[in-house]
Amino acid sequence: MDVGLNNRNTFEDPELQEEFFFARPTGDTKTFKGELYEKGIWDYSVKQALHNGANPDEMVQICMPKEIMQEVRCFVVKGKVITASFYKLGDQVIYKECFEEDILSFAQEMVDEYQVAEAFVLDVCRTDKGLKIVEVNCVNCSGFYHIDVQKLIENLENNFQD
Repeated sequence: MDVGLNNRNTFEDPELQEEFFFARPTGDTKTFKGELYEKGIWDYSVKQALHNGANPDEMVQICMPKEIMQEVRCFVVKGKVITASFYKLGDQVIYKECFEEDILSFAQEMVDEYQVAEAFVLDVCRTDKGLKIVEVNCVNCSGFYHIDVQKLIENLENNFQD
């Protein structure tokens, strides 16, 4: 099942064919956290959220879980990947600066193709099908993990001084 985006996947009534699945809001909301869910826990969480005023028609992206071997957070300033950190290796949370050329090159290629802002964070993962984008976030709401913070701050100051 890779349902993705369609009219049936609303928060209140998504098309669920599997017991375990990954779900996240498609819009820029925090109605729920994008993560793996078990159907019973999902049903309970939805019921609670709707009781607290969540929009039942909010669109939801649903897909089968994918095996992720590595996850890396890349900080981008003015179109350039400045610094990056691993935050997950397999099932282990590990914070370690990333210097792997294939990951940094992939991230830069994605940034060259499309930039969502002058400064942002691009999370990349390694799967059995190659490197993929996990998500894009703003700089001010993202954990630094084990990036070169000084390098990031210098780039932000040099590019955004008044």
